[in-house]
Amino acid sequence: MPVNSTNFISANGKLYFTSGTDLYRSDGTPQGTTFVKSIGEPILEFTNLTVGSFFYFTTQEAGGKTALWKSNGYANNTFKIRSADVIKPLLTYNVALYLGIDDGVHGYELWRATSSNSFSLVKDVYPGLGSGLEDEIVVFNNALYFKGYHPVTGADIYKTNGTSITNIAVDIPFTGYYGSLTEVGSTLYFARNYIQGDSSYAELWKTNGTTAGTSLVKKLFFEYDYNNGIVQLTKFNNKLYFNYFFDGGTRYDNLYVSDGTEAGTQYVLRLNIDGGISDFF
Repeated sequence: MPVNSTNFISANGKLYFTSGTDLYRSDGTPQGTTFVKSIGEPILEFTNLTVGSFFYFTTQEAGGKTALWKSNGYANNTFKIRSADVIKPLLTYNVALYLGIDDGVHGYELWRATSSNSFSLVKDVYPGLGSGLEDEIVVFNNALYFKGYHPVTGADIYKTNGTSITNIAVDIPFTGYYGSLTEVGSTLYFARNYIQGDSSYAELWKTNGTTAGTSLVKKLFFEYDYNNGIVQLTKFNNKLYFNYFFDGGTRYDNLYVSDGTEAGTQYVLRLNIDGGISDFF
């Protein structure tokens, strides 16, 4: 294996990695580990997102722009397909790649790339140079739901199948930040953490994908000098798990589980006291 190997991913039954700007492919044996191609540009993000037999990665061009590449593990099929101010692959859905792209005209918005390398803007949420995509996107109820921002309407949840008209699905009933869209069965969860007066609030919300079907599940709060929040929302065994932390000088991380009801949102165990904790997997 080459020295300084990094960016290990698995795609279509093969292991891919880089050394410097060189791309390699492996079947897990010394004999099956081969050089694919010298990319010639620093690798920014290596992904295991695939459309057909191709996976995607991004590089930094000499002029500062981001380039999107695709590869099926062979030199003649490893090539650059798009360049823009910002490109971030997000997920695949219905045999297409969905990305956040700032093309210098529309700001950072949601785009769709087909297997034939055709790009289309899914929704210009914040028209002009404003950026309307907030990198929160999930497959839910056989559609894509994503968090979009417009200064007039605020940050709402949009729904699309990628090709038809994209509209607001959930008009969020509050202002301010929320995030961590997480699908569990027929429910989409998100967290809202905020400070009001002398109190710090952490709220778990749920939605069925409509404004009418959106409601608060549970509110947790501390007064005065405490900071708290709900983070790391994770689906496991068809239930939602999350980290509820509070910090008044010493940080406590606590595992909670929820079935979507206030009574069914319960403390499980303490994860950590005043130390670091990794993301949930």
